[in-house]
Amino acid sequence: MIVELTGYRKLDFTAQDGSVVKGTQLFISFSDEDVVGSKTEKVFIRDGMPLPAGMKPGDAISIEFDMKGKVVDISGID
Repeated sequence: MIVELTGYRKLDFTAQDGSVVKGTQLFISFSDEDVVGSKTEKVFIRDGMPLPAGMKPGDAISIEFDMKGKVVDISGID
C-alpha cells in the first residue's frame, strides 16, 4: 500500500500490564473510495524494523501488512 507520511513519533513506555512498548508510531494518509479527500490512520512499527532512511513528513512510503494488520515491511518510494 502506498501512503503519504504525515508525521511520526518514537514510543518507549511501560504498559499497564508491565510490558515494554518500543517502536515508532506513523501517521499516514491515503486514498479510500468511501472518503472524500484522504483517509488517515496511525500504524505502529516495532523497534528493530528498519525505517526508510531520511524519512520525513510528505514522503510517499510503501507499507505491507500481514493478515492480522501488522506491518511486515516498510520502504521509501523513489
